[in-house]
Amino acid sequence: MENSLTINKIVCESISLALVQLMNKKPFNQITISEITKTAGVGRSSFYRNFDSKEQILLSYIHNLYGDFFSAKDILSVYPKQTDLEHFLIPRFRFIKKHKDFFIALRKNNLLYYIFEQMEPELILLLCGQDNSLSKYYCSMFSGSCASIVRLWIDTDFKETEEEMAAIFANHPLSTLYSN
Repeated sequence: MENSLTINKIVCESISLALVQLMNKKPFNQITISEITKTAGVGRSSFYRNFDSKEQILLSYIHNLYGDFFSAKDILSVYPKQTDLEHFLIPRFRFIKKHKDFFIALRKNNLLYYIFEQMEPELILLLCGQDNSLSKYYCSMFSGSCASIVRLWIDTDFKETEEEMAAIFANHPLSTLYSN
């Protein structure tokens, strides 16, 4: 049983990586399931056993990546000190740069919003000490700001260091609301 779970995890990772690879070559809406399975080296039945659509692959990949991000020791050691926003953000920008092929593929396909719709609310809650009372509009403004900053960083080919990006973001007018 454990062996089949491991094999299935490898199949899912292969499918996800194939989609990212293809997204760097052509528009997301032009990628077919056949291309994904061929690139991944798996059969169509493996695809449909695990996913219903390309969008589901993307969301699964995002959740897996951010699952790793949220479980990282440096994130958990920093986030309770919410007054130190800049130090919280450095690992986040390192994470983005580490997975830059994925983020570039999302940017090329105008899909960065997937990240910010799916994962930014969790990041915002971490930054705010799990304060669920924040306005959904405030969270949306912050997520939009995050998306814009990351988009520009990608467009400038990651010119600034992760530390410089964290400083830029920490000095953003919206981020000052977190220290209140």
